[in-house]
Amino acid sequence: MPSTDPRYTVGRLVTLDSLGIPLPAAVGRAIAAFTAAEALRVPAPPRPGVLVRQAMTGEADRLARQAAESARPSFDLGDVSAVAAARAEEQAAADRQALATEVRDAAALVLAEAVAENAGQVIAAIQARHAEVVADLVKRARRLPPGASDVTALEAGGQHRADFLAVRDAVAELDRLRAAIRLADDGTPPDPDDGLSACSAWEQTGRLAGTWLAPAGVTTHGPLGSLEFWLDAAREDGYRFWLPTAAEQEARLAELRADRQARRLAAR
Repeated sequence: MPSTDPRYTVGRLVTLDSLGIPLPAAVGRAIAAFTAAEALRVPAPPRPGVLVRQAMTGEADRLARQAAESARPSFDLGDVSAVAAARAEEQAAADRQALATEVRDAAALVLAEAVAENAGQVIAAIQARHAEVVADLVKRARRLPPGASDVTALEAGGQHRADFLAVRDAVAELDRLRAAIRLADDGTPPDPDDGLSACSAWEQTGRLAGTWLAPAGVTTHGPLGSLEFWLDAAREDGYRFWLPTAAEQEARLAELRADRQARRLAAR
């Protein structure tokens, strides 16, 4: 369940460091600082008054025993340094815990700012990695026979197994990259309210939208982004798979809709 804690939301930016992409130095440092801040462990402060009461009890016991051993008992209450020190330590413990919380929040803000200020570089790195992964996936998927699965990979072994496992891993990585670009991009993608809109987030030419099965909300290749989808769609010529920002998808979708409308008018 998504959290309303801003540190949880910003903290997901830390996953950028696990993508194997070159990150701007400022982003890398901010991720390290955020991680260190989240690792801070500050003991919970004692209940208010506990340390003071303990110090006061101890000092009172010392004075009472000192008086009991004196021929002329007296009590010098002028020195309350032990009690004052206990009171100061209670406040310091509470301050340390409060400061730790503020440090974590500040580190989250610094991380968010670093990613926002370097969003162009981060997004470009994500998109470049996406292109690399897709290129390798397509090459391997085309070497596999139709119907390749875990079972056929286990039975066939060799290159078949290596390609299938690599494709499966690539699909998982593509999912992570798609999630990452949504973290780095502050835009809101178009609603996937029809096949053209849904498919434009995955494929640039608009050809994929022609495979959309409206009632089911999937393509003839399978659900968008699934292993089934990639194994089948990778065999098709003419697709240009991409990972657009919200603005890039919005602009391309507008072009595709305009082109579709123009073709409809020309067909009348």
